Amino acid sequence: MPHEKLQVTRRRRIRRRNAPTLAFDRSRESFQKGSSRLKRHLKQFHSAEAESRRAQYRFECPECLKRIRTKDLLECHLKVVHKTEGKMEKCEFCDYRVPRKRRADIIRHVRVSHPEQTALIAGHEARLAARRADFEKRAKIQCFLCAYAGVKVSNMRRHYENRHDYDASKADAKEAPEQPDGALCPECGAHFVNSHAQIRHLLKAHSRSTGEQCLYCPFR
Repeated sequence: MPHEKLQVTRRRRIRRRNAPTLAFDRSRESFQKGSSRLKRHLKQFHSAEAESRRAQYRFECPECLKRIRTKDLLECHLKVVHKTEGKMEKCEFCDYRVPRKRRADIIRHVRVSHPEQTALIAGHEARLAARRADFEKRAKIQCFLCAYAGVKVSNMRRHYENRHDYDASKADAKEAPEQPDGALCPECGAHFVNSHAQIRHLLKAHSRSTGEQCLYCPFR
């Protein structure tokens, strides 16, 4: 009997090994034809909903193919998940680590995992309230392509990337077939080959607050 059972098990394995498979070069995976894993993969990566989601998450991790919304988040993902080189911040109470760009996550971690550290949490809350009060007094930097106004230049760069599809690597292009007339700076009238060069100019030349408050909007 044990010998017969072993033969049945072996036959099943041979039948499964010879089953037809489908391979996807993009995902680097192979699936058995008609399997639930294949259906789940098609829904997650190759459906109409996945395509629309991929249009919003324009950056792709080269290691795991995960789609990420911004370039900065992709760099953080590579450093944290795939252990690429980069300076890290460590929780002083445990081994929790995050990239230095995300060191604000340390205090969130302390609130959840170390709630007994009341003095540290209270000090952070006080500094955060003071910083918010200072930001409210600061002059805003107006986006020249929509109604958004940010406090820092880094806010504006992230806004142009997420809202207006700014890509700094395309700013030095010699020609832009999709924009044959180029793009004009709405502030000084300078002409540029494409909108990427235009936005780079806006960030460098016109993303500084003047300190004069508009009576009708947050622009200064």
